[in-house]
Amino acid sequence: MNLYLVRHGETANNRDGVGIGRLDEPLTAFGAEQAVAVGERFAGLKLDRVFASPLRRALETARPIVAAAGRPAIEVRNELIELDVGLTEGMAFPVVRARFPDFVAKWASSEVATAVMP
Repeated sequence: MNLYLVRHGETANNRDGVGIGRLDEPLTAFGAEQAVAVGERFAGLKLDRVFASPLRRALETARPIVAAAGRPAIEVRNELIELDVGLTEGMAFPVVRARFPDFVAKWASSEVATAVMP
């Protein structure tokens, strides 16, 4: 069995260095191009199933994969939804580092599994 993990294409928040969790943001034009390019990488591969989170950016990334692989549908799974980033949703990364230094230090450490979003 092969398992392929694909991250969604670029969103405006990704491009601008702003945190994004469950905000249902679409892909940018560049993100849509990335989705088409990754879809082309799956052309000719036999994929038994394609799963995606219900978030728009994930679905917009999965559609070209499904089309290229000739699969009939994306299986939307709520379990794949993005992490709830709490108060950091929509914050620029420098602001997160300034406002929540203890969290950022823990997130970047070997204790990441116990880090709690502000």
